[in-house]
Amino acid sequence: MGQDFLILNLACTPKVLVNSNLYIWANSVLKYYSKYKVIIVTHGYINTVGSYTDSSGVAGVEIWNNIVNPNRNVVAVICGHIHGAYNASVVAEHGNIVENLLLIARATRMAAMDG
Repeated sequence: MGQDFLILNLACTPKVLVNSNLYIWANSVLKYYSKYKVIIVTHGYINTVGSYTDSSGVAGVEIWNNIVNPNRNVVAVICGHIHGAYNASVVAEHGNIVENLLLIARATRMAAMDG
């Protein structure tokens, strides 16, 4: 049979919500849908060398530590924010592989047109 997927969209600037219930809510959704493969979509998560972002507007470090890493059903995180592209597979604490994907299509398209 097919596979069940859940797309979980986090706030554009989750750093603003660090002191809110964002992580509690996200983890409760991931636990409830534990049999689903989960793709998380958020604004800022990684940069063009794959490091987790940590600035005033983005919270890649917190998203990795509090949502992605502890949940074995997360299979990918897709983000933007930083101009460019990056992808890599990382292993989370339960041994599950998570695909980290950064893409700003406009920047990539413009670079292709220039090159």
